[in-house]
Amino acid sequence: MRYVVVIPAKNEQEHIREAIESIVKQGMPPELVMVIDDHSTDATPEILRDLGETYPSVRQYRMDADRESVLGGHV
Repeated sequence: MRYVVVIPAKNEQEHIREAIESIVKQGMPPELVMVIDDHSTDATPEILRDLGETYPSVRQYRMDADRESVLGGHV
């Protein structure tokens, strides 16, 4: 079975590393972990870059800065 995990994230530096490492270390890990970063202002983008280097299946996508933020409306 092949599957993809999509994670919306904004300012999740406290939990994002643990969550993603838990996902990629599963017995049947996903083919791709897409993290959609909605303009984080904390260390979330840096953590995601580090995770992407360690786990090639982890990819970070940043929302366009000119889009209006609507809770739960982007992803």
